[in-house]
Amino acid sequence: MPLFALKPDFDIANLSESEAVPDDAFAPLDAAAWYTLVAWHSKQLLTVAPPVKTQGSHLVQWPMQAGGTKTHPDPYPADNQFWTTVPVDGAGGDVYYLQVRVSSMYLDVDNSTGGASNRGTHIIQWPLHGGPNQQWYFNATGLGVGVYDISSVFSGQCLDVANGSMEVGTHLIQWPCVRPSPGYNQQWTFTGPW
Repeated sequence: MPLFALKPDFDIANLSESEAVPDDAFAPLDAAAWYTLVAWHSKQLLTVAPPVKTQGSHLVQWPMQAGGTKTHPDPYPADNQFWTTVPVDGAGGDVYYLQVRVSSMYLDVDNSTGGASNRGTHIIQWPLHGGPNQQWYFNATGLGVGVYDISSVFSGQCLDVANGSMEVGTHLIQWPCVRPSPGYNQQWTFTGPW
């Protein structure tokens, strides 16, 4: 299944949680490019929390970073907010790894205590090992061709902003998917490429 991203010039900041985005606001994902992943309910980005280059660092939601450059106006995403998809070999194009630019590590359901199937388990970054707790499905939610819930191949649970919080720095967990109408804190869209 091809994935889509919101074009960088489309402003989602003022959309309500339940407002659909027209399909022409999306473009196919470029496998060689870097994107941000935006939590639909809070409009904050999937972000690796400090220390950003350490295996096991937690994932949180965080606004786009301040600190633009001459090339990129302020605000501009930081390296711990850039993601790319990597197709899982042998999965027919429907399963992906998510790699973060800052550390070259991957989105991972924490299995350090054997809890990768438990609801509420934290999402971390970890070096690629190819296990199913690092593999993800992208399921269209109906709010636009590029708005997804992202579910773990291992547990079937969704990438979730804990408690539907709008707070900066809220941890990402896995939680049972709310379908057919996904919880807005389980809906994500790529933006970019940057």
